[in-house]
Amino acid sequence: MQTHYLRFFLPLAATSVLFVIGNQARNGILARYPDPARHLSTYAYALSAFAIFWSANNFVPQLNNVFARSAQGHRVARNAVWLVNIGSTSVLLLLALTPLGTYVFGRVFHIKGALLQQVQFYVGIFAPLLPLAGQARLLEGLLVQSGCNRLVTLAQFIDACVLVTTLWVAFSRHVPPMAALLASHYAALLTSLGVLTLLYKRYYALPAEAAYTTLTYREVLRFLWPTIVTSLMFTLSRPVLYACLSRTEQPLIAVAALRISYDVLAAVQQVSNQFRHFFVSFGDQEDLPGKRNFMRAVAVALTLILGLSVLPPIRDWVYGAALGLQGAILTQTVAATTVMLCGPALLTTRNYYHGRLLARTKPRGMAAGAILRVAVLCASGLILLKLGYLNTSFAAVSLLLGFMAEVLISRLALRRTLTADELRH
Repeated sequence: MQTHYLRFFLPLAATSVLFVIGNQARNGILARYPDPARHLSTYAYALSAFAIFWSANNFVPQLNNVFARSAQGHRVARNAVWLVNIGSTSVLLLLALTPLGTYVFGRVFHIKGALLQQVQFYVGIFAPLLPLAGQARLLEGLLVQSGCNRLVTLAQFIDACVLVTTLWVAFSRHVPPMAALLASHYAALLTSLGVLTLLYKRYYALPAEAAYTTLTYREVLRFLWPTIVTSLMFTLSRPVLYACLSRTEQPLIAVAALRISYDVLAAVQQVSNQFRHFFVSFGDQEDLPGKRNFMRAVAVALTLILGLSVLPPIRDWVYGAALGLQGAILTQTVAATTVMLCGPALLTTRNYYHGRLLARTKPRGMAAGAILRVAVLCASGLILLKLGYLNTSFAAVSLLLGFMAEVLISRLALRRTLTADELRH
């Protein structure tokens, strides 16, 4: 059975790794431009604001895997995703094009002048990506439902290749850094969407046994809003930490270093998040000991990989040669990544509870845990800032404390859904 799980999980894990490689490619290109701290921090501010709204798409694959099992379920789930993304795009454009956004970004990130204008401009350019991303995630979920995990990996591989090629060509032709980033975002997403559409038309078929034939928007909304809150809270982690670090002595270096170390942890998170498909696809109660053992093995492997990345000489190759980091940014990135070695265990435990809650269509506990996580992160960050201890490494500590709180709440939420017999087992 472990082999069966591995065959299901590996393509999805590879998809996650390819996604994160794209993010690190962007970091690596920015680090090679003059004044890398400014470019990395500008990108961090702009993308963190955009990602708050993009996060509504995080659970779209699971939404479709659960509900799109009939013509009615397919239609309602698809329309719900479009409506959410159109609404998110409208709000993001409002912030990008009006004084309201100038006020919000200035106060939250503690920035002003040309830097603030640049952040606001790029947020506006990013906004049209939202509905495109929603459609791509919808197609990914449908392909996973059909057992076409390897095709999802193929689409992500093509996405990564287009992204890296676009970045390299733009850099070699001396295209300004943020223009190169925007070109890479649009080229990669449009290519991926085209590939996924072709694969969907060729390989997808509705399940033989139809389900949710009378699905309503109210049912989808009951599932969707807690998942959006969960995603939103995770996405808020970056702006909260950036807002705190922006008030330290060397804010641009601190934000740039955290941006990269956070992306390293995001690689682990993206892999671990695939366990949300795990329980939807294989069931919530069957072979739980086998599923737990498999998840433990994955957590150990992720921890070892993360640990190797901060050991010399590997860290010099990964963060220095590959990403082009130097000086204080390199030192602080490695230090924060070292702190995050507890991350794989915490994330895998959290996703065990998340996966089971999703399989039971009871995601409200996920939202409660995510809200508490951000509250703990914000409180610890502000306390450390007030005491004068806040730096990139302590920001990573705050992040881990938030994950611990989320694990506890998610565990309690799952226990509330279990029967007495399930609790005994």
